[in-house]
Amino acid sequence: MAFRIIHERHGSNGSVERSETRVEQQEIVLGRGGESDVILVGQRIGIEHARFAWEGGALAVLDLGSLAGIRVNGRRVARAALADGDVVSLGDIEARVRLQGQEAELTLVEGLAQPAQDQDLAARGLAALGIESHVPPMRMLSLAAAVLVSLVFLALPIGSGEKDAWSTGPVSRAHQLIEEDCGQCHAKPFQPVQDAQCLTCHHMTEHAKGIGDFNARHPALQARCAQCHMEHNGDSGVITHDSRQCSSCHARMASLQPGATAENVPSFDLHPQFKISVPGPQGTVSRVSLDDQERAVDSSRIKLNHKLHLKRGLRGKEGPVTLECGACHRLGPDFRQLEPIRFDKHCRDCHSLGFDERLPYEEVPHGDAESVFESLFAAYSKVVLLKEDESVPNPAHDSTRDMPGSVPGAEEAPVPQSIAAVLGSARDAEKQLFTKTACFLCHSIAEKPSSEQTVSNAHYSVAEPNIPSVWFPQAHFSHGAHEKFTCESCHEKARGSSETKDLLLPRKQLCQECHRSEDTEGFVRSDCTECHSYHDSLGFPGERKEDIASYLKSLTR
Repeated sequence: MAFRIIHERHGSNGSVERSETRVEQQEIVLGRGGESDVILVGQRIGIEHARFAWEGGALAVLDLGSLAGIRVNGRRVARAALADGDVVSLGDIEARVRLQGQEAELTLVEGLAQPAQDQDLAARGLAALGIESHVPPMRMLSLAAAVLVSLVFLALPIGSGEKDAWSTGPVSRAHQLIEEDCGQCHAKPFQPVQDAQCLTCHHMTEHAKGIGDFNARHPALQARCAQCHMEHNGDSGVITHDSRQCSSCHARMASLQPGATAENVPSFDLHPQFKISVPGPQGTVSRVSLDDQERAVDSSRIKLNHKLHLKRGLRGKEGPVTLECGACHRLGPDFRQLEPIRFDKHCRDCHSLGFDERLPYEEVPHGDAESVFESLFAAYSKVVLLKEDESVPNPAHDSTRDMPGSVPGAEEAPVPQSIAAVLGSARDAEKQLFTKTACFLCHSIAEKPSSEQTVSNAHYSVAEPNIPSVWFPQAHFSHGAHEKFTCESCHEKARGSSETKDLLLPRKQLCQECHRSEDTEGFVRSDCTECHSYHDSLGFPGERKEDIASYLKSLTR
């Protein structure tokens, strides 16, 4: 008994390849592997798919439990006797049978179109092998899991009274007093915390003028307090310092708000030049870039000469002195801002407000032009009274210091002896102070029109100095954090400045020498919140304050 095996492979391009093998055996097994005598390549061929065997002089085929099974002339069988010309389908391979005496010729044809019924059968068989056929559908499993989690999530805390299962994490220290009272923040179940709950305790400024209109035009950008102040992250999430919160809008202001005047600020590395607030007419304020050399000037109405004040050996109260920046510019109690300049604290030691060498201990008050004339009139009136009282010695000039603007060694003026003389002396001293000496040296002086001058009032007025306490109202800066460096490191032109209008503020380029918006070795990381606040805290309104004992008692109910 023998078998002739002819392999006939049909390509997709119409080509046909043939190969032939003859074996002297009683039976042969066809399949993809295992104990198969003839190896077939096909997606639906079993490892040992079918056996062809000579039985009593006749040829028979037997299905070996393959997934796709066998068909003889299109009919599904498990075992069948074969005749000459029969066609046996083995999955997607067709075996054509020719019998010649004691020899069977099997032509195995690969690459032919697969019958539709075989495709369906194979698909069902493959599906039966998957785990999906033995478990419920995934949609049903998901639904069951959701129901189970919901029951545990809701029923367990309600039944036990423990709500830790509902918490996403520990609250911050600022809110630990109310951490057991979820309703303080979560007013409605399954709704995000609303601003109204935050504003119950926190009294804040608005972010910027017109922010409400901006949100109305861009509903998708409307933000809640809780979008930036994220609770249940311990102390790491209450105040966010991530610049992306700010740059998400400020990096593209023009695209969000047509006609926006604010410049784009994608990061501190790409920050536009700093701007100061410059007072204008009728109380207006203009934002001026430090690069604008014509408009970015100090408009304070006071005569300030840094170059003169920093000279060595200035005349002081106790003798020659040499001033440094810290003599006038001192850190305030908050260790951030500088103290305002005050005449009595910073200037009086060098700048006398005396007016007559015969009255060395008399000085006019500082800060009010009307009080100056009143003080002068009173001082000269006292001289008359002292002259008339022989028992009281007349004041003598016993000081070696000369007043600013006085002429050393000048002949002593006669003491006034009448009200008219007192008034005349007071007016002369007033004119001297406001046009040549003390007041004139530092302030902008204006003589009043004759129509406004009376016998008893001051004839001169002093322009309000209007010295800015904060140059960058939309940013905050800590001088104390920069104490390692000298003042002139940042205010490098101060020693040579001789005019008040000289603006001595540092530009952004100097700050960027040390600060970067990303973590960079050797630089200070500086996010937006390093210099800017989204809003400022305000004092808690008095009408909303509570008694602490009553408040604590309400939390334990």
